[in-house]
Amino acid sequence: MVMYTDPWPHIVIHNYYDDKVFETLRREAKRLVRDNVDTTIRKQEFAMPESDIIKTCINSRPLSEKMLIDFPTHRSYEKLNLFWEVNFLIGPFRYPIHDESHRKILSSVVYIDPEENSGTYLYDKNKKFSRQVDWSPNTALIFPAIDGVTWHDYDCPKGKYRITVNQFLERSKNE
Repeated sequence: MVMYTDPWPHIVIHNYYDDKVFETLRREAKRLVRDNVDTTIRKQEFAMPESDIIKTCINSRPLSEKMLIDFPTHRSYEKLNLFWEVNFLIGPFRYPIHDESHRKILSSVVYIDPEENSGTYLYDKNKKFSRQVDWSPNTALIFPAIDGVTWHDYDCPKGKYRITVNQFLERSKNE
């Protein structure tokens, strides 16, 4: 695990899941995509995957409120909910620069498949490119949502696809 502060606080963890869990998660995520993807749509999210195996894998390493101690400048909240999704892209696709929706407090992106792709691009508070978190399967990028600070985007090159598993600690729906 490496904590970075430039351009804003974030953690990169290689080999996030143990090998057996990761290979199971990869296989099941690819099956979920194969069985449910619409190839005419460039970006798809599966918020409630049908596979209990995926849920079990993800829950082996969930985000937790105690992780927020590493990020003292996170957004305020009263109560947190854990939300996760399997995200699938078909290139060419670029998601625009953003700093997370107002409900998100802590975000995690785990690169799943394929072996090579583009990672996540990080920008400073002025939306000037700062660095790229390189794509490497079973690598997690974890960061707090900080209004007007945690600018980032991602893409998927032409002729490629991209599968990630994303977890979020979000404010409860009543906030």
